[in-house]
Amino acid sequence: SPFHEVETYLSEVCENSGLPPFEKLRWYREAELMHGRVAMLATLNAFTRELGEVVLPDQAVDLGGKLQFLEIMAVFEAYRGYRLLVNTEALAGDLGIGMGPDGPMTSGVTLEELAQKQYRELLNGRLAMMAAAAMAAQQMS
Repeated sequence: SPFHEVETYLSEVCENSGLPPFEKLRWYREAELMHGRVAMLATLNAFTRELGEVVLPDQAVDLGGKLQFLEIMAVFEAYRGYRLLVNTEALAGDLGIGMGPDGPMTSGVTLEELAQKQYRELLNGRLAMMAAAAMAAQQMS
């Protein structure tokens, strides 16, 4: 793969620091889910802006607001990295708010039903990523 050096480096870092082995498939699934969630929010925002309603702020956010947003995103990314590298029991995409197996928000849901819901989220995210790319291409032309 084109990322073989990165995968080898991460595997060596995990091995040398006593972390569990690096699972690239789980890492890629997590990345796809997170990008899909961002794309779903972006397409929702684009549609509501067309209707005249503003969901997310426009470019008028000052530097302080942008730095606060960056700080919050850095905390989320650090938490995701911890979950992927240290807490290997967590499912890819589970943010620890009770949506995983045996979580309070999924009581009464079988593992098969949970897997089906996660697969639907993955498909919706892929569709939203294509929609966001198409909207960006249309905006540029």
